[in-house]
Amino acid sequence: MIPGHGPVTDVATLRRFGAPPVLAHPSYIKDLEGVLPQLKAAGLVAMEVYYRDYGADLIERLLATAAKYDLLPLGGSDYHSLGNPGEREPGDILLPDRVARTFVQRELPWVPTQALR
Repeated sequence: MIPGHGPVTDVATLRRFGAPPVLAHPSYIKDLEGVLPQLKAAGLVAMEVYYRDYGADLIERLLATAAKYDLLPLGGSDYHSLGNPGEREPGDILLPDRVARTFVQRELPWVPTQALR
């Protein structure tokens, strides 16, 4: 690892420039609960809970973890426009509207939310 670089520094840098940091693919992290306190302290605001390959059990576990660390539970399709088999289209994840609305209102207050119910 390069000195002065890493996930905590990256999160802090995003916050410094006004971007709300979101942790993608938390299921890939071996010691998620070990790193979340540091990332949260650096400014992490959300983590991916709803994802194309996540089953109901994993989603429930990640929802509980997000709640424990006061992180917004977001989601994504991981769409890269590569035409890969099984690649989900944007908007094809069962992300509750209230989650998106809460994120936008809390972290992006300049974005209008009238269309989000």
